Amino acid sequence: MKAMFTDAFTSLPFGRDDELRILDVGCGLGFLSCVSAEFYKNARITGIDTFEHVSLKRSSLEGVKKNVRIGFSDSIDFKKVDMFRFTLAEKFDIIISNLVFHNFGKIRFKAYSLLSSWTQAGSFVIGHFFFSPKTDVSRESVQVLRHIKPKNGFRDYTLLVMSRDSHGLS
Repeated sequence: MKAMFTDAFTSLPFGRDDELRILDVGCGLGFLSCVSAEFYKNARITGIDTFEHVSLKRSSLEGVKKNVRIGFSDSIDFKKVDMFRFTLAEKFDIIISNLVFHNFGKIRFKAYSLLSSWTQAGSFVIGHFFFSPKTDVSRESVQVLRHIKPKNGFRDYTLLVMSRDSHGLS
């Protein structure tokens, strides 16, 4: 999984040393926040989660803070918050998420709209089960730049590198 996200990050229009703001939606145990901090050395990362989903029984705000390896604790901030009630103080350069949006059912379209309003650069890296370009993207003004499929297992999983469409949100 780390290799897939690292590959996706190389597709984005940012350098590894750029000072970026990254939002990790549904950060869970903090794995993807750490991968992002390792790849983008000067990034400030905010991870948000309710820490209540049944798929991560041992997930908690305290637990995710403990999981942040030494060296990343200064660059990652975690918050316990529902993404639909999250009020942000600033815009983000990149929004990342893994295995979250398929849990929302039809309200995932509202989630996509929220993501679009939270970013200034319009870059997204989203790991998704059961992604459909006809239903998931056509309702939003984003374009899929890359589909990255795992080399083995997870047949229905896709890692998407997306950007706001120049005809849509700005």
